[in-house]
Amino acid sequence: MKSILRFDGYNINKMLYIRNTKFWDKIDEIDDKDIDLTPKFEFLLIIDKTENYKKAVIKINTTIGNEEETVLSPFYVAIEIEGKFQIEREDITKEEIIELVKYNGTAILYPYLRSIVTDITSKGEHQPIILPTMNIGHFVDSFEKSGKKFIIEK
Repeated sequence: MKSILRFDGYNINKMLYIRNTKFWDKIDEIDDKDIDLTPKFEFLLIIDKTENYKKAVIKINTTIGNEEETVLSPFYVAIEIEGKFQIEREDITKEEIIELVKYNGTAILYPYLRSIVTDITSKGEHQPIILPTMNIGHFVDSFEKSGKKFIIEK
């Protein structure tokens, strides 16, 4: 059976790793419980209405650490990836397309982001960051409930 949603690959739009020398200079004075490396996510779904909503791009952006050189962050990581998708069926509504790409497209793209984060953070003098597996439905729903606009029709 052929899938309705076709994944046409992904690109890395941004991949940044900045080592925080202030942290490493004071490593012996820092309590582990004060270090916050919780990833923060941004999510954007772009639907191409000129193509009858049959093409879409999902962008996922994550940051880990603190961009400012505070003593409590060993590094700063910022990564943005985008996945390109096409709808392979004609008898589908715009709303169904958005739901399909929003959930399934994100589920397809997230493992690539996890791999990139692990790879880039494994190169430093600390343990690599491995993003957790997650319930993509919950992730997308909570992002939607946050009130941030994340679906764009172009």
